[in-house]
Amino acid sequence: MSEDKLLYLMCPPYGEEDTKVGITTLSKAEVRLGTYQNALGPKLLCHWQRCWVGPGPEIERLERVLKQHYKQEILNEGRGYTEWVSGHTWRDIEPVVEDMIQGHRFKVERLPQEFLPLSSRNLDGYRTSRNKLL
Repeated sequence: MSEDKLLYLMCPPYGEEDTKVGITTLSKAEVRLGTYQNALGPKLLCHWQRCWVGPGPEIERLERVLKQHYKQEILNEGRGYTEWVSGHTWRDIEPVVEDMIQGHRFKVERLPQEFLPLSSRNLDGYRTSRNKLL
C-alpha cells in the first residue's frame, strides 16, 4: 500500500502572483515545511494555502494533470523551477484543481478549512485529527 501524499499550493513570500504546485508525503510534510521555513527566516511563516491528501499514486497523477494544464505558465525547467506556475494565484488554481478532481475522479480530499493554510504550527493537529478518522 502506498503512503499518503499531499498536493499543496504555495505562493512566494513576496506576493501572490505566482504559485508553487508541489507534493510531499504526509509523513515528511514537516521536513518540507521546515526547509521552506529555514529559507524564509524567522519573520515570515511558511504556509500552504490549499492542500489535498490522498494515496500517493492519485496525488502524483493529479499533479501531472495539473502541470500539463499549466504547461505554458511553467517558465523554466529543472529542479526548483517546474513547480512554479507563473501569473496565477493559488485562488486561480484552486477551482481548477477541484474541477480536475471531479472530472478525473481522483480519490483525494481537500484538507478541512480549519487546517488551512497549513503550516508547521497546525500540521500535527491535522495529522492527529486525520488519524482519529482512520
